[in-house]
Amino acid sequence: MAEKEKLSEGDGIQCAIDRFEGDTAVLLTEAKEKIYIPKKYLPTQAKEGGIVAIKVNSLEDIEKQRAQTAKDILNELFGEHPQ
Repeated sequence: MAEKEKLSEGDGIQCAIDRFEGDTAVLLTEAKEKIYIPKKYLPTQAKEGGIVAIKVNSLEDIEKQRAQTAKDILNELFGEHPQ
């Protein structure tokens, strides 16, 4: 049996595609935790038994931009208030 390839720190969570339930894929982590994800987010060639990696990133720039947009809208609606 070939040695299982490990992901490097920051490369994501390695998951096996356990099965498909309609438009949802059920993934199993190495710790046997289930992750449900829409099939549309998987590679087109993904199939049951295949291995995928899930990586989650913090998008701080987008968070800041959305917070500023919300502040701008509130200021436009209610007038600018010093903080």
